[in-house]
Amino acid sequence: MALPAEDDDLAIELGEAQPPEPLRQPRPDDASGVVVQAGDGPPQEPEVFLHLDAVAVVLEHATDNPRVEAGGLLVGEACMDEAGAYVLVEAAIAAATTDATSTSLTFTQEAWSGMLAERDRLYPERQVVGWYHTHPGLRVFLSAPDQFIHRGFFSGKHDVAVVVDPRRREWGVFRRHGDCLESALRFFIYSDHAGDGARLADAIGRLGPAGDVSSP
Repeated sequence: MALPAEDDDLAIELGEAQPPEPLRQPRPDDASGVVVQAGDGPPQEPEVFLHLDAVAVVLEHATDNPRVEAGGLLVGEACMDEAGAYVLVEAAIAAATTDATSTSLTFTQEAWSGMLAERDRLYPERQVVGWYHTHPGLRVFLSAPDQFIHRGFFSGKHDVAVVVDPRRREWGVFRRHGDCLESALRFFIYSDHAGDGARLADAIGRLGPAGDVSSP
C-alpha cells in the first residue's frame, strides 16, 4: 500500500503526539450482550474486541470487489479495566475513493480527508485505533510496506490492523508486541445484543487467524 502525496499534515492528524490515557471502563461481556472468542491463543496484552457492526463493514467492503485491494479506518478506544488493557474497535469507515489494483492500494489525500471527516461526524468522541485493508488471493500477512504504513500512521501503542483475503475467505488481526507487529491468535467479536449469536458465529466462521509477521 502506498502513501498519499503530501502526507505530512495527515501524519500529524492521525498520529497523536500524546495519545490520550486509556478509557477506564469494563470490557464487553455476555451480561450486556454477547462476546465470542476467535482463535485459541493465550491471553494477550492488550486484548482486542471487535464490534460486530465494524466486522460487517469490513467484510462487506472486502467482498464488494474481491479482485482489487480496499481499505479503511478503525475507530474506537484504547481502554483499561481491572483485568488490564484492551482495545475496542467499535466501527469501521471504508475509504470511498482509492487508487487500487489486485496487489496495491493507495489512500488518496481525498480518501484520508473523507474518512477523517466521517469519523468526526459519526464518532466525534472516538479515536482512530487502526486500519484495515485487503489482500485478494495473497493470504493474510503484513507486507513490509504495510508495516511501514502502520508504524508511520498508526503509531499508537494499541493501534491494530485487520487484513482480509476475500478470495480465500481468511482474515486476521495484527497488533504490537514490543517493537514487533504480530498476529493476534486470540481476540474477540462482540455485540450489544444477546440475539446476535448467530451473526457472531457466522463472522468467526469466515475468519482464519493470520500467520507470522517478520520483525523490523
